[in-house]
Amino acid sequence: MAISQPKITATIKKKVKIDWQQQLPSLTAGAEPQRFYLSRLVGPLMIGISFDTKSFNNEYYPVFSAKTLLEVRDHLGRTLSKDLMNSRINIAGDKIDFIVSISVKRHEKGEYIEAAQLMKEQALLPLEGPISISMVADAYQQYAKRPGTSFQMALIQDPALIAAWGGRDDLAQKYLDWGYETYKDWMANRRNPEIDDNPEEWLKTMQARIADPETLRQNVKEMIVKHKLGYLPQEDLILE
Repeated sequence: MAISQPKITATIKKKVKIDWQQQLPSLTAGAEPQRFYLSRLVGPLMIGISFDTKSFNNEYYPVFSAKTLLEVRDHLGRTLSKDLMNSRINIAGDKIDFIVSISVKRHEKGEYIEAAQLMKEQALLPLEGPISISMVADAYQQYAKRPGTSFQMALIQDPALIAAWGGRDDLAQKYLDWGYETYKDWMANRRNPEIDDNPEEWLKTMQARIADPETLRQNVKEMIVKHKLGYLPQEDLILE
């Protein structure tokens, strides 16, 4: 007979967030149980760790996530995400990679401490310390190259919009050019050919958006209010 595993209750969620925050003090937790994540707000970017659960609700999966607040919408979502990975040697001597999950009992034994260190190493953007526009753009570009990455408009347009938000018109144009070429490449190689894509119209729309940085800045302010993110310290994004 299988031994039942303790469930992840609101009390456990609170403890998980406190324990992880002790390992990653640059991240902040919201008080509400439904905010089962730690975050930092750097310019228009929300970066951090989500603790995903599945139907049995007896273990959590630490996931790096990043998204921007540049569009006013009802959900935060994720643009960049990465499961936390670890490895072990099997009986045959082969290295096996696996997605990290932590049960309530394993958390109580302190397994989150190693997991937090691995997350620091594997995060697609730094969980502590300064972040620049070019670092963000590089993370997006590397993510777009990963095998199996699905098409997201946010993935190809965020770098240009972030640069425009920061008043860096030169970088905004550079990353817009990258987004345009990447969009056309996705059309040719990855997307369903029956989808009605129009990179030229997208380019015109994006040119108008990057020419209006004040609207982007206002959108970020509205998203902070809308999603009650005022508890997050607002850090400066390095504009280079």
